[in-house]
Amino acid sequence: MYPNILRSKSVRYAALAAILLPAFLPCTARAVQQPEDELVPFAEPTPFMPFHHGEHEDGDVLFSLDGYDGFSSSSTVESLDEEVKRLDERIKEAEGALNAARRGGDKVKLFAAESRLESLEKSRAALRKAIERAKRLAPLQKKVDVKFENATVAQAAEALSRASGVQIKVDDTIPDTTRLTVEARKVRLVTVLESVARQSGLTIEPINLEKGDIGVELIAPPLLRVNDTVQKFATSPSPWSDKWGTPPTSRYIYTSGLPRGWNYANGEGRTILRAHADGMSAEMMGRSAEALRRSAEAMLRSEGAVARSEGARIAGKGYTTVFTDEKGTTIAVSKPGTVTVVEAAKNDKNEDGHWRTVYALKNGELVQQSRTWEKAK
Repeated sequence: MYPNILRSKSVRYAALAAILLPAFLPCTARAVQQPEDELVPFAEPTPFMPFHHGEHEDGDVLFSLDGYDGFSSSSTVESLDEEVKRLDERIKEAEGALNAARRGGDKVKLFAAESRLESLEKSRAALRKAIERAKRLAPLQKKVDVKFENATVAQAAEALSRASGVQIKVDDTIPDTTRLTVEARKVRLVTVLESVARQSGLTIEPINLEKGDIGVELIAPPLLRVNDTVQKFATSPSPWSDKWGTPPTSRYIYTSGLPRGWNYANGEGRTILRAHADGMSAEMMGRSAEALRRSAEAMLRSEGAVARSEGARIAGKGYTTVFTDEKGTTIAVSKPGTVTVVEAAKNDKNEDGHWRTVYALKNGELVQQSRTWEKAK
């Protein structure tokens, strides 16, 4: 079960690039959304390419609302629903174990059973919350074909909005001198928005994030100009404002198939690990996910060690659990929720060493804190 879950959710992202062109040229914005049968979660998008051919009519906008409907037919939500069902079964088992421990009168087993049940229930609640968020943001995951030829930000937003059916507003303070020429084929709306915002120095704010029809607004960040020095004050390192919490384009590692081992390790019962790993390659992220899977399987085979670690957690003692796979990749899980992944690697000078990536549990999500290469001693 574990290999299938992780391999089907491998994170694959290609490089994105948008091109800014000089102002005062004729402009057009075109967008056509192609129908699709099914969304492949987090598939590799087609890179942006410049569009420089043919004659065009100034201000022409083409769009279609036919076909693709986001996550509603996606295997992502369906898979997560299956994980909820599995968790329901495990919760029933945990409830049975808890009742047995109560009848037996063993306090150690009783504490362990209570802790496991609490962890599984937290996992289920977190998973359901993630499903609701995925459904809520589904319109932003629609794939579109777009062509922006020397277009203003407002024209680009209009074309994207008509192609996707998502409300996209533009801050009135954004100058018309900001121009975009972009071609994207079957790329997610969130990916196009992020690239446009990044290249234009804009911030993406949510509209109706909690309820109502989801939408976005492109705004100019606060700006300070003193003589010839200009400073912009973004609310987030990425183009997505901090109001989003987890950006819609974040990379995800779905590890809901191994909550038992993971829950014992960090004591928080989190089912989905969201790793903000902008500095980590897709290949490296895939290896990390595979290492997590193998480590959890090894942990499940070591019931005695798990019980001892659980007992230490109940007693309130800090501890670190370290796993190592056959390739030498180690994963250290420390209370109260710090994960360190160490992977053997060579640097650009072909020197032996390893990458050390540190994650911290914040608001139910694993957020990358640092990533460094260390030379072998």
